[in-house]
Amino acid sequence: MGQPKALLRFGNWTALDLAVRNAIAAGVGRVVVVIGHRAEEIRAAHTFTGLGAEFTWTLNRAAESEQIDSLRMGLRALERDPLEAFLFQPVDYPLVTRGDIELLIQAHRGHSGPERVFIPTYGGERGHPVLCRARMREVFLDLPPGKTARDAIEAGGIVHVEVQNPGVIEDMNTPDDYRRLREVFRSRQAPAGNGGPEGTKGGSPPARGFLPGILRPGQGGSSAGKGPR
Repeated sequence: MGQPKALLRFGNWTALDLAVRNAIAAGVGRVVVVIGHRAEEIRAAHTFTGLGAEFTWTLNRAAESEQIDSLRMGLRALERDPLEAFLFQPVDYPLVTRGDIELLIQAHRGHSGPERVFIPTYGGERGHPVLCRARMREVFLDLPPGKTARDAIEAGGIVHVEVQNPGVIEDMNTPDDYRRLREVFRSRQAPAGNGGPEGTKGGSPPARGFLPGILRPGQGGSSAGKGPR
């Protein structure tokens, strides 16, 4: 597509802008973005200060690494943090909204069963982001060689959270995908407050696009005015 997916534009914002700001607006207290390919260019294009959450860049220098490797790097950056839960999202799901993340947080907090993984679904199809309870951090970090994030997720037990936004299952792997999702975004734009990106109603390899974030005890699932709705 000519440039990293993190830099692809949706209105006045990049795909990475949308992912970070939606997570923070939904109540995520710290965000870690794992980057590799054209890392300095991605950093230079973004400023994530004054958004009400901690933000960290983490560099993955291994060009041929798998998605699980970038996810682990993000989780290691959070090892010293007390957390209630964490979520992760590839950067190439630009139509995920704050509301989708809020629904995952609500499902997690309202669920008393043993399951530790919460996945949004649309029309019965699993999507992103994925929210995991705190104990799943060690499950991902301790995966034996050859195992994938899917293996850890299945081991944790899954709660499927049905949402009304098809954007949770729509990623962009081709220029046609990008053009289509950009048009959907444009058609769904709505005003947002305090200078955050306008939300929706509804390049670099995927391994470089993980955005692990943490939900700390006591944080709410809503932060109106800080980002897209």
